[in-house]
Amino acid sequence: MPKEMPVTYISCKLNDTTSALINFKNPFNVACNIDFELMTEETETLKLMLKREMRLEPLSMFQIPINFSPSTLETAAGTLIIKIGNINWTYPVVGITETKSEKTEMRFVTQSRKLLDDVVRCSNFDGIKEGETTEFTWSLLYPDDNKHIIDS
Repeated sequence: MPKEMPVTYISCKLNDTTSALINFKNPFNVACNIDFELMTEETETLKLMLKREMRLEPLSMFQIPINFSPSTLETAAGTLIIKIGNINWTYPVVGITETKSEKTEMRFVTQSRKLLDDVVRCSNFDGIKEGETTEFTWSLLYPDDNKHIIDS
């Protein structure tokens, strides 16, 4: 029996469409009818772009296109199942949504040994809806010769 194939990753920008091709080779020395379907919870995000049944010549290659059209910043997952008779091949598919990043850098400067306590409000980040949360990172930049002061 065939084992599960490696994951096919499809990356696409938010509110755009891209496709990936999954290659399949008829492993038999005779022509076969193949049937395939894409199993997914999100039927609008990942879509199979061909009719479901095809005839493949002996040992011939075939490409199956899958479209990914993300409308939210979520990962979409599905499984392409290719069937020849009672034999199934499974191809996991993962759609990864990307968003354009406009890096925002803010600087805070204060005198040494003085507390800097500011609230920074950020708004209008692409893809983040009001009421949602996200993670931000920060870094402390200082001269190398002051490392022992920071570490103490």
